[in-house]
Amino acid sequence: MLDGLHEDLNRVKQKPYIEMKDWSGEPDEEVADECWRNHKTRNDSVIVDVCQVRKCYILICFHGLHNKVE
Repeated sequence: MLDGLHEDLNRVKQKPYIEMKDWSGEPDEEVADECWRNHKTRNDSVIVDVCQVRKCYILICFHGLHNKVE
């Protein structure tokens, strides 16, 4: 339900293509910062503002990529 509301309220009408990088050896903080910026480039709604805070996004999206998420 929240995803549907987010899409309806998304301020980004034309989502840019963002190529995923191969992050090998970069610190988790740098990877997280870049991924959050990329996410916000394509997703900008009140739902993102209220429900998707940076720390939660990192935990959800990168849990499988890194053994340790700070």
